[in-house]
Amino acid sequence: MARVPGRARRGPHQGSVVRAFGAGAVLFALGGCRQVLGLGGYSEGTLGSAGSAGSAGSGTCDTCAPTECVPFDSSRLTLLGPDGTRPALPQATGSGGDTSTVAASPGAAGQPEGDSCSSLVNPVFVAGSSAAKPFLQRFGENLTATDEMTLVYQSAGSCVGVDAIVNNTRLGGTATYWAGPGDERTCNLDAAGSAVDLGISDVFAATCPQFSLVSDLPADVTDDPGPVQTMGFVVPASSAETAISADAAYFVYGFGNGSGVEPWTDESDILQRTSVSGTQSLIASVIGVPPAKFHGVMNGSSTDLLAQLVSLGRTDETAAKAIGILVAGDADNNRSQVRLLPFQEPGASCGYYPDSSPTSLDKQNVRDGHYPIWGPLHFLTRNPSALTQRLISYLTGTLTIHGLDLIQVYVQSRVLPRCAMRVTRSTDGGHLTPYQPANPCGCYFEQQATGATRCKACSTSAECPDSAPQCSLGFCEQ
Repeated sequence: MARVPGRARRGPHQGSVVRAFGAGAVLFALGGCRQVLGLGGYSEGTLGSAGSAGSAGSGTCDTCAPTECVPFDSSRLTLLGPDGTRPALPQATGSGGDTSTVAASPGAAGQPEGDSCSSLVNPVFVAGSSAAKPFLQRFGENLTATDEMTLVYQSAGSCVGVDAIVNNTRLGGTATYWAGPGDERTCNLDAAGSAVDLGISDVFAATCPQFSLVSDLPADVTDDPGPVQTMGFVVPASSAETAISADAAYFVYGFGNGSGVEPWTDESDILQRTSVSGTQSLIASVIGVPPAKFHGVMNGSSTDLLAQLVSLGRTDETAAKAIGILVAGDADNNRSQVRLLPFQEPGASCGYYPDSSPTSLDKQNVRDGHYPIWGPLHFLTRNPSALTQRLISYLTGTLTIHGLDLIQVYVQSRVLPRCAMRVTRSTDGGHLTPYQPANPCGCYFEQQATGATRCKACSTSAECPDSAPQCSLGFCEQ
């Protein structure tokens, strides 16, 4: 059973080791493959030095791509104190001046009235993160096709998923299920409310506003960690913005119209999710703005926010001022219309993309700790049935589905397998520590995600160099 520790205060980050090529604004971090050690600081050793024996993830990475690092102009932070201190957030809570909410996406059309969720084959009721939908869909389509079970899913927000398990809160209205590949349908939940079998959250339970004082889960609630999700700040593809810092995000989402950070000074063009959103709660833990105090137009789901941002990108005037927050997978699937911004942490001289470059899909900077806005999916249950427990085993990869390559599913769903990670954390926004998976899959993940990898192919570990001595899934791993 995984326990949820209390939230730790995030300290200032040490600057990362970077080296500039030429006089351009983009920096290439030759130390970009160094693994994070301690409280968010990077190894300050020479580029060729190896980490200490037994220090998982330390030293340099021989197979990583050069990493782009883009600085944010701190002179734009007009409200920042001369000593670098942030002013307190405005007293008013809620969404600043503009509290309008984009309506949630309607359910699938053409479904028969009275289609009961409970009457489906072996229904497993799932609630929580809307960002997890592409991941769940792949499993839902497969499991329905074999009549093993039917995933009945309501994307009500991560913290609603937590609440459903921790407080036994039932769900009403309608839910989604998949009758086959690409065949998404809706069904009616029980009139008295349907009990949730599995809650899915992008964040630890303690990060949810309703559980801000919880330091541990109830004894009969289990939190199984799943694949890693990446979140970030997004702008229309035509926006001139090239990066955002933690301080800039603090002012934009904490002050709204009064942010003082041009061009993000109009709340009608600043897009947020809701206070129960895992994306918003995770980003809140990184920038220091409580999720209920975000300013801007609220959106009920990641799909809604993406559509709204694309709409703002259709005119030059609004595209220049628009910004939102999204799970990286949604941005990656729509790169012709939106862009993820490099994120610069406090004390750092430049910001990193989640990937080694804006065109890559390798998530290298997430995996090695340079990009901080990420967290594992959390699968929460209370005394799960055998059917629910089997579903969790499928989702986490401890049990395989015949004919389904789990890492390929992760790649297609734009999430990261934990075996590809070199860092971990125990709280959202907390400090990073080295992580060495027993059976690493970073090279195989890269090959599947990008079509190529710098890793050496192998059949046995005897074929691997000392710098990457383990043969895992056909590649030499560190």
